[in-house]
Amino acid sequence: MWPFTVQERQAALFAVLVFIAGIAFKLVFWVAPPVNASLQVLDSVRFRPKVDLAKASYSELLTVKGIGPSSAARIINYRKTRGRIRNPAELSRALKKKPRAVRPLIGAFKWP
Repeated sequence: MWPFTVQERQAALFAVLVFIAGIAFKLVFWVAPPVNASLQVLDSVRFRPKVDLAKASYSELLTVKGIGPSSAARIINYRKTRGRIRNPAELSRALKKKPRAVRPLIGAFKWP
């Protein structure tokens, strides 16, 4: 009646089920967003309060993602010696970084 033995039929059925489960697994993770995607949105610059470069203290500057202790100290030192930072070019000079490296920080600050 059947050209296959019981073990061959079971092996074929197992292979088909594993194949279907693999496709379902891929579809679920392809369609559903990752769990930490919502955390990334909340962590983005758009949802953080903007820091005023003219008045920000050392600790306030440290809250900006991408500004560490040395960068915060450089910003404060630049403000003391040369006055307020008016544009991204001055910020890149204050941080002693290229404008390309400062670009992600631009949205985190209030500009005059």
